Amino acid sequence: MLTDGIAIIKGTKNIEAAKKFYEFVTNESSLFIQAEKFYRIPARSDIPKDKLPAWISGNPFTAMELDWNLIAEKESEWMKKWDGEVKAKN
Repeated sequence: MLTDGIAIIKGTKNIEAAKKFYEFVTNESSLFIQAEKFYRIPARSDIPKDKLPAWISGNPFTAMELDWNLIAEKESEWMKKWDGEVKAKN
């Protein structure tokens, strides 16, 4: 589940700096680092799976229906479980 994002805001005063920052954050090399150090799963479909950490490449992920009300209710509890059972092991 994506809980954050990045965008270039229409009408920004520093468009060139915004583009450079966006490219820095979303380039392939940065996405590998984010996956390894910060447990971010890249949304891009062109990222080679063999370059991703084993906890991503070794697990099949399937899209599923979401109950947004349940997510809002349980998000904090589930994130604690993620931190304790996934992040703590890597």
